[in-house]
Amino acid sequence: MTKEQTRGIAGDLGLVTALRPESQEICFVGNNKYADFINELAPEALRPGPVIDMNGNVVGEHKGIIFYTVGQRRGLGISSLQPYYVAGIDHTHNTIIVGSREDATRKVLKVRELNWISIGSLTGSLRAEVKIRSTMRGVPSRLRPDKNDTVIVEFDAPQWAPAPGQSAVFYSGDTVIGGGIIE
Repeated sequence: MTKEQTRGIAGDLGLVTALRPESQEICFVGNNKYADFINELAPEALRPGPVIDMNGNVVGEHKGIIFYTVGQRRGLGISSLQPYYVAGIDHTHNTIIVGSREDATRKVLKVRELNWISIGSLTGSLRAEVKIRSTMRGVPSRLRPDKNDTVIVEFDAPQWAPAPGQSAVFYSGDTVIGGGIIE
């Protein structure tokens, strides 16, 4: 069923959500109080810490890892001749890693917490289209089973800023094969 069909049914049932605009926000937090919400669950995510470049040099200080995402360019507060992008976030050491745009691309990633939809499990290598953002087209990739119930995704071409903790969804045409969480 398409989104429009679902909205039509919701409208026929008189549901207020039928006409609600779409949102990319976290619906259960309310009033954009993300920092307060995270502070209750993981106060360490709001602790300032170092920003390092790809060579390990400290190039600045961040306001708390909650405020950054892989691929981010704006709001880093760091001056350099070449633009910096967030290439990684090290939660263990409360560190933001920055580099060039190329440093934020990946050809290979690992996916955990797998959920198979149209197959029982991945027993061998499989070609699929993979989405790492809901708004992108699936990109040709190879899936390989890995240890500890994870899958290695090898993109045919490097992809921009896959973010750990976000979903990766595997498709065969319009059919969802499965998916999981980017590690």
